[in-house]
Amino acid sequence: MPLDHVGNSTDLPTFLNTVHDEVAEDLAGPLTELVLIDDEIDAAAAAKPSLADVFFHSFDLLRPRSALRPAVAAESVLRSHVRELLARLGAGADTGPPTSAEMFVAVHHTGRAVPLHGPTAGLYFRLLVAAFPAWPGIADLTDRQRHYEVLYGGRIDDLVEHLRRRLADPDRRMPAVVTCRGRHRGEAAVCRYADTRALPVRAPYTAPPQA
Repeated sequence: MPLDHVGNSTDLPTFLNTVHDEVAEDLAGPLTELVLIDDEIDAAAAAKPSLADVFFHSFDLLRPRSALRPAVAAESVLRSHVRELLARLGAGADTGPPTSAEMFVAVHHTGRAVPLHGPTAGLYFRLLVAAFPAWPGIADLTDRQRHYEVLYGGRIDDLVEHLRRRLADPDRRMPAVVTCRGRHRGEAAVCRYADTRALPVRAPYTAPPQA
């Protein structure tokens, strides 16, 4: 099972610095990114075997977009992003809107340059709770978030909708046509996308008769 790489510290600044440092150092190179996405696909397939073929062919959809690629290089952010998209696929939901991880990264970068107060701080905490539910300090953070929700809940909702419109990607969806030859990772697989048309059968070689 995949590990939740969200750090062991329950201290919020330590956790956020860990995420930021991972982003800055680009810890997950292209190869690591592929491994992590495959890891999450396998976990989703184990949870919903009937959709294993859909998850397998969603790989390109799950890869982070170029604008956010440096940010989702952090394993914690990448796993959160991929898991949410896989969950949407499993539920038949739209994959175009941004994930909580993508929205969190956008607000996180803003907060590094401009202090967040009031509803923007509440937005930050709401997205943090949504993107990293497995973080050990989430219970304490949820209490802090509840305070902002009471004071600014409606305005936070508006900010979330603004982010969703701004970061939405209508082209991020399963392709209309998926090509599959009935093999996944080199092994025969039962797949709804497999080309079931009969392939031409080549006659076995027969040596010519001796003169």
